[in-house]
Amino acid sequence: MGFPIYRLPSVALGEVMKFMDVFQLIDLAQCSKKSACHVRSQEFSQSKLFLDYRTNYVELKNSKIYAWNIKPGREYEDSRQFGTHIVPVHISHKIMETYWSDRKEGLEILVKFLAKLLRMKVDQFFAEGEISMERFNSSMNFVLENQKDIVRFKIGVEGLTEKELIGILKQIKVLGELWISSNLFITEGFQFPSYPEMLRLDHSSWFTLNHLLACTDCIRIALNETTLTNKDLDVFIGKWKLGEYSKLECLDFKGTEFDEKTSIGQLTPPIVDFQNQQKELKLIGQYYGASIQNAVNIRKDTDGVRASVRLDLQTRPNQFLFIVWN
Repeated sequence: MGFPIYRLPSVALGEVMKFMDVFQLIDLAQCSKKSACHVRSQEFSQSKLFLDYRTNYVELKNSKIYAWNIKPGREYEDSRQFGTHIVPVHISHKIMETYWSDRKEGLEILVKFLAKLLRMKVDQFFAEGEISMERFNSSMNFVLENQKDIVRFKIGVEGLTEKELIGILKQIKVLGELWISSNLFITEGFQFPSYPEMLRLDHSSWFTLNHLLACTDCIRIALNETTLTNKDLDVFIGKWKLGEYSKLECLDFKGTEFDEKTSIGQLTPPIVDFQNQQKELKLIGQYYGASIQNAVNIRKDTDGVRASVRLDLQTRPNQFLFIVWN
């Protein structure tokens, strides 16, 4: 005889659910609409989904569900149902491994099923690695149909066009971090509809001073292959010294257009102090840390806030590093 769990008062029911792991709660939520409602309200009301095509898992409440290709001839001890799909699984502490005929399709099925069942948003979406444009578009359309914003979004899909990127960014606001690792051809005049807290571009030759000046809400900007020059950085740092960009915590730029003649923020390169041996560390937001050594300190003219700057093309070529100490 089963235990009549839904005859319990709501407080007692909540206490019982606290002893259930994520995978048991997912099973329970599939029993009925009433079950799903109770599970959502008791355990998943503040939870978010993390979809990562690179490492092939979906994460919720600190537990991970992986999607792997099924191995012919292998015997599986257990199975689980996800909507209309029943697949072999292996479960260990806070990890469930699921096996599908196509692991990328399995991962997409998992995230859509969990998002609908538990009415959860996709909080973080990493689209890179071995993911086709067809699979990316299908997952992306699902996200766009169900939410207006996302915390972290990484795009590393081969074949993505500028037009497609603009279309996506116009439909969803990236709040935390936007990381574009795709090598896109971006035409002159491109502007982001909005800027996130953190912006990372692995191929940023198209990113101009005008783009940089528009990053008023960014706390971290990381650019690889930048074509920004000392003159561009001098304009930006000059504005920072006058009190603009109050949220900024870190600039990390790598490029080949820096020189040792043009000053930046009244500092003449090489901007380095080998007498300053102290290595300073700082956490940037929730995801990154930054460190700097042999740096030169500058301060804002308005409130005296200190920042450390380093540009030394002899010992650490092609990197401009700027960290603000609030």
